[in-house]
Amino acid sequence: MRTILFTLFMIGLIFTFIQLSQWQWHRHVSRALHNSQVTSAINAPVVPIGAILPTTATPLTVPEVWRRVDAVGRYDISHQILVRYRAYKDENGFEVLTPLVTDAGTVWVDRGWVPLVGKSLDETPHVAPPPPGVVTVTGYLQASETTKQTVLPATGQIRTITLPAINAWYGRPAFDVYLARTAESPAPATAPRVLETEDLSGGPHVAYTIQWALFAGIGVFGWAKLMRDDMVAFRRERSVGEDSAPPTQPGGRSSRRRTPAGV
Repeated sequence: MRTILFTLFMIGLIFTFIQLSQWQWHRHVSRALHNSQVTSAINAPVVPIGAILPTTATPLTVPEVWRRVDAVGRYDISHQILVRYRAYKDENGFEVLTPLVTDAGTVWVDRGWVPLVGKSLDETPHVAPPPPGVVTVTGYLQASETTKQTVLPATGQIRTITLPAINAWYGRPAFDVYLARTAESPAPATAPRVLETEDLSGGPHVAYTIQWALFAGIGVFGWAKLMRDDMVAFRRERSVGEDSAPPTQPGGRSSRRRTPAGV
């Protein structure tokens, strides 16, 4: 019974290791596909935003995320928003979200990152103003970070770039995308730090795939060795028991001589 229970336990454990290995491999394949799409979008030539999004109602497709576009308009600094809880190289700060009013509608521009002032998020940092007048902004197309309700920018700060809520608060026709600024013309003397592109490395998934596969192999080897050791021990005990038993004569009688009583 002990052997049966142990075998069932090892089957379940090995099966779990195999599933974990496959899960990590699928994550690797998914990440590789995502990185390929992002790389293709980043390396594509810059086009006007209207070539991809003719109107504010046009949805952004997945292959167009991280596509570089130009948008021409005027910054509406009166509705500028700070996005909380943004870090740059382990330093806390804000991202600066400013609406750019174009002929086709307003597009929000993530102008970059500014550091935290002191230790409180309630202290508004100094943000260099954007260029006045007509500006050409180049940036990566980005989708809304989430569709869930966010803290509305009543105080000029939000937690996530939730465009449906932000656009409803803004009250004017606006795209359901934003631009991660990489450049603008005319260029200002100072500006928030330009955001970096996302990490396009393969991640640790291949290593984890091999790790879980090795665990499964070790489990199979360990189970086989323990079964073999148990079998060898069983045969040894059986052999010792047979050697210690007295030999029997034909008819089933023991060949050991009886000692007469009284001798």
